[in-house]
Amino acid sequence: LITVAIDLQKFENILFLIIGEGVKKQKIEKLVAVSALKNVKLLPLQPSEMLPFSLSSGDLAYITLDHGAERASVPSKLYYMLAAGCGILSVALENSELGILTKKFNFGEIFEPGERKSIGNFILDCMLNKQKLIKFQQNARYAALNFTPKNAELFYKKIVDA
Repeated sequence: LITVAIDLQKFENILFLIIGEGVKKQKIEKLVAVSALKNVKLLPLQPSEMLPFSLSSGDLAYITLDHGAERASVPSKLYYMLAAGCGILSVALENSELGILTKKFNFGEIFEPGERKSIGNFILDCMLNKQKLIKFQQNARYAALNFTPKNAELFYKKIVDA
């Protein structure tokens, strides 16, 4: 994502907000400092009472899935970001569960790792085409309605009864 921020640094109205204390934090801090990026803001992990504000602070959310986990899981933060109504920029294999959900609900786009130019173009397209961004955000809220505890219970019951 930092390499995309480097590509898009001339666009003053695009800001990359990175929140958290993940394992890649030091590497990200170093890249931001070395590249003198003014379009990247790093914040520490926010207290739980700030979560609704943190989640809804961006137009797009960046969700990535490490290689090897594609079929086994979906990052839990996806569901929080959908509920917050964020369009989703997914980086994972297209046939991963994350990729399948992204296409099914059309709440954003899926990119394979390393598609730096395509990711940058997607961000620019969302910035220039507000209707497209709004549609992704609306679809995110709609998708969030499908991922409720009640729906999980119904899904589980359907499997058990089969």
